[in-house]
Amino acid sequence: MIVPTVGRPDLVLGCVQRLLDSATVSFDLILMINPVDDFKNHSQFLARQVQSIIEAYDVSRPNDQSPKIGYTPLITDEAIGWIGAVNHAVDWLVSQEHKYTHVCIMNDDALPTRGWLAGLREAFNPVRYATSGNVNPSGFNYQPADDGCTKIGMVGPVSNTVAGMQRVQVPSYNLQNGEAFVVNGQQIQDGFANSRAAVYEGAVLLSSFLSGFCVMYDWRLIEDVYKQNHNEYFLDPALGIGGFDDNDIAVKAANAGWRLAIAQSVYVHHIAHQTLDNYFPEAQRGLGALVPFLKVWEEHTTKDQSLIAVYRVAIKTVRDLVYLRNSIQRASSLVDGFAVLLTNDPADALANSNLLTQEDRDFLWLCKEPFEGTEHDRAHYLSHCFSVLVQSMIEGEKPTAIAAHAKCLQGHFNERDERNTAIRMAYELDADWCISIDHDEVIEPRVKRSHLVRAMQHPNPMVGLYDFGWVNHWNTPFQCRTDQPWADGYKSSMRGYRMWRVRSTDLDQIHGGNEIGLHCGNVPDRGVMEKRVLGIRFRHYGYMMQDDRVRKYVWYNQIDTSPDATQTLGYSTEGGGNYNHLVNEERISIQGYTEETSIGFTMMYHQKESIFDLYRHLDYAHGVADHIVIVWTEPEGVEPDEDTQYIVKRFGGHIVHHPMNDHMGETRNAGLRKLRELGADWCWVMDPDEHFSDPNAAAVSIRRMVETLDGWAWMFRFKNYRADGNFSYSENTRLFRLKHDRLWFHDRVHETLERSFTALGKDGIHPQVRFAPFVVEHFGLNSDGARTHEKLSRYTRLLVKQITDNPAKSAGAWTSLGLQYGNDGDLTSQMRCYEVAMRTAGNAYLPFREAALFYLRQATKLLSQAHDRLAPSHDLHRITKEQLEVLTKIAPSQPILDTVNGRKATEEISSLDLNDLIRNVVMLFEKAAEQDGK
Repeated sequence: MIVPTVGRPDLVLGCVQRLLDSATVSFDLILMINPVDDFKNHSQFLARQVQSIIEAYDVSRPNDQSPKIGYTPLITDEAIGWIGAVNHAVDWLVSQEHKYTHVCIMNDDALPTRGWLAGLREAFNPVRYATSGNVNPSGFNYQPADDGCTKIGMVGPVSNTVAGMQRVQVPSYNLQNGEAFVVNGQQIQDGFANSRAAVYEGAVLLSSFLSGFCVMYDWRLIEDVYKQNHNEYFLDPALGIGGFDDNDIAVKAANAGWRLAIAQSVYVHHIAHQTLDNYFPEAQRGLGALVPFLKVWEEHTTKDQSLIAVYRVAIKTVRDLVYLRNSIQRASSLVDGFAVLLTNDPADALANSNLLTQEDRDFLWLCKEPFEGTEHDRAHYLSHCFSVLVQSMIEGEKPTAIAAHAKCLQGHFNERDERNTAIRMAYELDADWCISIDHDEVIEPRVKRSHLVRAMQHPNPMVGLYDFGWVNHWNTPFQCRTDQPWADGYKSSMRGYRMWRVRSTDLDQIHGGNEIGLHCGNVPDRGVMEKRVLGIRFRHYGYMMQDDRVRKYVWYNQIDTSPDATQTLGYSTEGGGNYNHLVNEERISIQGYTEETSIGFTMMYHQKESIFDLYRHLDYAHGVADHIVIVWTEPEGVEPDEDTQYIVKRFGGHIVHHPMNDHMGETRNAGLRKLRELGADWCWVMDPDEHFSDPNAAAVSIRRMVETLDGWAWMFRFKNYRADGNFSYSENTRLFRLKHDRLWFHDRVHETLERSFTALGKDGIHPQVRFAPFVVEHFGLNSDGARTHEKLSRYTRLLVKQITDNPAKSAGAWTSLGLQYGNDGDLTSQMRCYEVAMRTAGNAYLPFREAALFYLRQATKLLSQAHDRLAPSHDLHRITKEQLEVLTKIAPSQPILDTVNGRKATEEISSLDLNDLIRNVVMLFEKAAEQDGK
């Protein structure tokens, strides 16, 4: 047990005491003290204090069967950071030629629970396991341990303040002494841990990442990582004090053929950020190591990588052969090789062979000819014939030769075994990446080899699995089904993971599906941290013709006698699944097919923004967006810093320098102009301080949303958080078409496309604008008071400028200024702004909506007063209560944002200034009235 520490006594002593109290197995403790200046003179004393605690524990042990605790303190002269401390301790272990099989490394601000150490150790040999993609409506679908959970090399617990799948919701208690159970609630924590252990006994969740705050390692994994690091260190010193070292180890462990697992039955509490926040603030809680992490892996992620297409095909009709030829011909210019598995004898597919090429007819006749020999000999013969056929399907020229491996597999049907056989064939072709393509699928025409190379060269080395969408053609290649389950509105099309990085040829196999492997998925499953979304679709022709649909409906019902609703996408009244969607043609939804689906991503960025926010957006936009444009908004002469330039360059983006100059609309338009120049069909706009709760789900939706034929734009809803945890909602157009150069942003602040929409309306074009099927979380007003005040004051100043520029045609600015007065609690000025906004609104709806909400809130206050004055026995008491519930729901109270030293964002606008602004509008109206004679 290695516990690195900077020597802070309250953390160390509390951690050690919890280690002893929770011990159920023996272990040796290595306390790795690398003191910061505050504790440099007390290191020896701290080491002796720990020694005394352990000696007291040893004396109090009831018998020889109780756990024994060994102890070794290691002390450096100064602080060497988390990475330096871990390496120092691991190097010491190596020098001692120890006999340990497992090593646990844990933060000093972690608080373990009873039996945790034994639980982590047992998780290396679990009883049952699940993967991130193996879920059912009630949660993860655990299955008995098999080959899918062998060679686990790292195990971590669940906890309260960690990232990813390890995080769990813990109970909240208010103790009588007022302190949270984080401090005094060991018994409560143990109770929570025990309840989890009872439910998840023997269960692990396979993952691609484990938070480094508490990890148990198989010592052989540590040795493998040492080898990758040229036998010089365990954690990479290039990452500085610490940060992204857990990402780095996760990738190296996977590349060495080890699995990572979360022990679902083990809970370890984590106070979090105690060292980095207090003693290494420059590390930004580890985020400061982002760019070094990307540079460590740059050579690996930017190298040329081979992509092998994996096919599993049964040729049951002539059309299957036609589909296969079209699919392979399309993929020939995109991939480096083909692994094609034939899973049936195609001899019966000769009917209507006039649809085929001469090569296809020759192949089928060879299959039809009588054959003398064993079944094994015939399978070998078919494999040879099929290999020749596949070679004939490959067309086009490539810099390197395309390898093809075709094989015939015979025996009882098992989809999982068939797919794994095809995958192993691809691995034999030295695949770096694989892409699974069904024989009746064709990659959409706009996709080039560069799209797939870009995906394979994602700067984040953890990325290893890509989601694709597909359109299901119905009756013609110009239409596709879009009702459920073929699509979920504009939230998602049919989709699935199809392209994966080969990390371990031994472990990268499929383990899902039922007893005959049906619906097992096309790819080996990975953890959430590896998964991303590509803006690429397959065109699926397998259900285009009615006879194909009926044939597959009959076959599925014969082979799958107990269909599962989740796997089949069909629900029956009896509670199981069905395949009725394959043949149902009543009340269906059909949509035309479009190829104009390329997406360009743009974002404004300045030097005070967080580099991690920039990276966070590009990390997920990289796959779904074909083009990335970052608008640098600093003044002329102020260039982006090196880290910003590096991040944007690594993601294949462009930086456009356009100073803000008090006009956000024009600044955003600089990004639009560049995206139009690059040829994007759609523009996707985000800000650095905006977040998706599930970025992959949002990317899936955006890929589906750009398939609309009649829509011009999509409105995003924003959940705007305040520092006190409350929030309000707003909306803005953030995804829209770029063609025809008709849509541009306007206004200095709170910029919108409304004027562009109005201009289209005057030309007889009435653009369809829908709401996106997700909510964006906005944290721009969630920071400290000074920063929030600065931002709101800047917005208010720009609103006044906007109104001054054109007071009678700035209804949006008047509305926004009214909202800001409302944020400051000045309701009189708020309503005055709304009144002007309504007078100048034209076709705009927002001023009337906000004014209506304003009056509804006033009505709520008055009705609340009436309700409070009514006795419970009064007939109106219940009625007013119900009315209040309705009003509160449709018109929630407007938040009053915190002031800074009593200053409000609108304080620079005096009542005289506001009067002048309103007077200017009145004068314009009077002048117009005189000219019109009204």
